[in-house]
Amino acid sequence: MIDDAICELTPTVGVRAACAAVGENRARYYRRHRLSPAPPRPERVVTPQPRALTEAEREEVRGVLNSPDHVDEAPATVYAKLLDEGVYLASVPTMYRILREHDEVGDRRRLHNLAELVEKAKGANRRLLELQRAGQGCAIETALWERISQPSLKEGQRTGALRFGDQRAMALAGALCVALNSVVGFTNKSLRALVSQLLDAPYSTSQMTYDLRRLRLKGLVVRVPHTNGYILSTDGIRFAVTYTKLGHRVLPPLLAPDHPPAPLELRHAFRVIDHHVHDYLEHAHLKLAA
Repeated sequence: MIDDAICELTPTVGVRAACAAVGENRARYYRRHRLSPAPPRPERVVTPQPRALTEAEREEVRGVLNSPDHVDEAPATVYAKLLDEGVYLASVPTMYRILREHDEVGDRRRLHNLAELVEKAKGANRRLLELQRAGQGCAIETALWERISQPSLKEGQRTGALRFGDQRAMALAGALCVALNSVVGFTNKSLRALVSQLLDAPYSTSQMTYDLRRLRLKGLVVRVPHTNGYILSTDGIRFAVTYTKLGHRVLPPLLAPDHPPAPLELRHAFRVIDHHVHDYLEHAHLKLAA
């Protein structure tokens, strides 16, 4: 639209006055309507930086960064340590550029046991998922319940029962429910401290050793090879979660329906029943037992 106005005014007043009249920059107008080709731009010649490191110096910097003393450290840390020793090789950005050329910018730590660490992490994640699944649906079939709650004979050794309701067995299940133990494993010492807290009574090392033997022979825990640690098996997770949920969250409200944490409606219903039973006994002239 502006170009059309300039074209109409140009024959009358000229390009300069026409551009001034419509407020257009004259140089910009000429560039848009250039008839001759634009002059070629001069080819840029890349010149090396006079202070750039030579190839030998770059290899020296890389050798220092990958030396046994500094291979686990970030370039900024290496730079600071070298300055403390009175040595200056290159700036931190230059160190990163040299490492980037050889694809060495990522994790510089010497992880020779990376595969082993990955397997351990996968195992911990798998046990955590098993614990969560057991928490959502922790029903125990009859065969497993009988194996846990009754004495058994395995590997020629008699194994004591872990009876539901027994104070020591319930404390043992509660200690095993701790997510940290279920994921990364536990030892005699760490588990004994938890069981002792739940029992609120002395709990010796020999008692813990005996209980760990019972858990192992019943297939509830597995010993980690070449260590003193244990991890829970799938049956062990279900045992710990089932015993703990039944003992602390299911049965207490059912056995004491007239007290918290039983629902208010249930407590009210039991008070009504108790009132009617009391009235019935009074009308029957029966005395309550002393």
